[in-house]
Amino acid sequence: MSEETAMRALDIAFASPAARIKIEFQGGEPLLNFPLIKTIVTASKARSGGKKVDFVIASNLALLDDTVLGFCKASNVLLSTSLDGPADLHNKNRPRPGSNSHELAVAGIRRAREVLGPTGSAP
Repeated sequence: MSEETAMRALDIAFASPAARIKIEFQGGEPLLNFPLIKTIVTASKARSGGKKVDFVIASNLALLDDTVLGFCKASNVLLSTSLDGPADLHNKNRPRPGSNSHELAVAGIRRAREVLGPTGSAP
């Protein structure tokens, strides 16, 4: 998604009469374009006009690092992931060349809980 398209989407979202808006980053792996996520979150906070805005990143957590976690904590961005069950099932459903997707997901969940707390939100 281009930044121009993202800003147009924000214009549409904030035109809603709703007092609360949720912006969820998903599809493919949103952390592949983490700079755009940061841009959208920052722009949303500037445009909120008093509306409550919630943010969620739906990720496989393979690219989760301290930079992402620090931003999520500082900006109250929640993380969402899927765990398909035991390692063999998860790895079959979510293959990752040369890596163990289940192991990465579990490690990401543990790390997110350490930094963001058990509910995934910043304290």
